[in-house]
Amino acid sequence: MLSLALVLVALCAALSPGWPRTGSAATEVVEPLDFPFARSPALALSTSAIVPPASGLQQAGAQPTDGRSWRAFASVPELPRLTAKAALAVDLTNEALLYADHADNPLPPASTTKIVTALVVARWLDLDEVVEVEAGDLVDPTVYANMGLVPGDRLSVEGLLTGLLVASAGDAANALARATGQRLGAPTEAAARQRFVAEMNRLARELGLRNSWFVTADGRDMPGQVVTARDLAIATDALFRVPALERIVSLPLATVPVEGPNGREITVYSTNQMLTLPGVHGVKTGTTLAAGQCLVAAVWRGDARVVTVVLGSQDRYADTQALLDWLDRHFTWLRVAPDRGYEPLDVALRERGLTLATSRTLLLSREDAAALEVRLEEGAGQAETARQQRGTVVLLVRGQEVLQLPLYAADRFAPTS
Repeated sequence: MLSLALVLVALCAALSPGWPRTGSAATEVVEPLDFPFARSPALALSTSAIVPPASGLQQAGAQPTDGRSWRAFASVPELPRLTAKAALAVDLTNEALLYADHADNPLPPASTTKIVTALVVARWLDLDEVVEVEAGDLVDPTVYANMGLVPGDRLSVEGLLTGLLVASAGDAANALARATGQRLGAPTEAAARQRFVAEMNRLARELGLRNSWFVTADGRDMPGQVVTARDLAIATDALFRVPALERIVSLPLATVPVEGPNGREITVYSTNQMLTLPGVHGVKTGTTLAAGQCLVAAVWRGDARVVTVVLGSQDRYADTQALLDWLDRHFTWLRVAPDRGYEPLDVALRERGLTLATSRTLLLSREDAAALEVRLEEGAGQAETARQQRGTVVLLVRGQEVLQLPLYAADRFAPTS
């Protein structure tokens, strides 16, 4: 198989948060509810860029990256029109950077902070252990989103994580931070919260979040608390490696049981309106006066997971949809699978009584997808192998190999996805 080299790029922009201008924002769950927000005048100086790989083709068999070296995939002259101060789109499955605009510019995070909060909690606490809510965990319900917890409520860590990630609840963030900080040895409530934030920053360095710094567990505006679009995508990649968190961020609503003197069930609703759209399965919203509107979204393209990040937006949903529409105009996710995906290959295999064993989703530019060719290499003395391998299928673009998969007898092999 020919190896197709892709160019490694580092996209970096100068820090230019700017001063706010008056606007309007949707209600958020852990941040102040209704308030003006801003975008930076420096947005006009945006340096969006996608550096093309050597061939414009997907590199087969890509090695894992640390999130700092996702390969820029293709050069596209037309760029999406966004209001966000920073934006990024990355195909986590194919490790391909698809779009970046000020992706390394530190900005206020709002509740996107809770992605890292949840990662710290999941590392140190068991999902089924119980946390009792204390008075210091509560937030002002007229200012911050919350689960409506009261002192003496007893919830599982999983229940609090559900409130944290689905409803962006500030009281859940505080209770989890305190309990985790105590687990880490802090002697007082205040020390526990400080210890938790220290662990957030330690984990951030471990994950490779090089330009982010955390001051609180809930992400409210605080001096020095910043994230970048790239760092949030890295943290989201880590979140999806924790099955419980992966499941929670996909929930449009959930019911959380509460024990204690006021035993009850609390229904929480996601702040992520995009969860109603096909293929969207996360992740986290955020809104504050300093941060503007923020959204980390995850959507399936075939079997590939694409994550988008917008920070400092005037309309996070419109910006995210515009970014997804732009991706779909310029890229193709081609699913090659035993249960059908790429019709020309499906037809050829049916005619020959052959099948694939696994599913793969190829990331291609629209131009390369139109030039895709299929070559079947049957036989080659492989018919006597244990699984009845009958040959190989090779997919090529302009003579360059982009994928090679083994073929098997359809009547003797049960394919698995």
